[in-house]
Amino acid sequence: MKSLSYTQEYFLCAVNSKGNIASLNGGIPLVVSSIMELLSHRYITHDEKGRLIADKMWDDKLSYLKPLYETITSMKKPRPINEIALDYEGFCGDYL
Repeated sequence: MKSLSYTQEYFLCAVNSKGNIASLNGGIPLVVSSIMELLSHRYITHDEKGRLIADKMWDDKLSYLKPLYETITSMKKPRPINEIALDYEGFCGDYL
């Protein structure tokens, strides 16, 4: 049996019986966990102003994080983690 990442484990704790994530209980922490996992695997990094940017090409090892990676890498201008988390939080149930 394959072990789960901390983002996958957090998702299992945050999702309710209907498959939804209550934004007050888990949305933003789940997005931040996903961003931290992308950072720890060096898919993204932050510049001197704390804005997130791509660090390496996607290799699909963390396929459940691909939508977030694509969101970050497709932004016209790099943005800080707090802006991305707030924007992405409302959709995290659809992507993670």
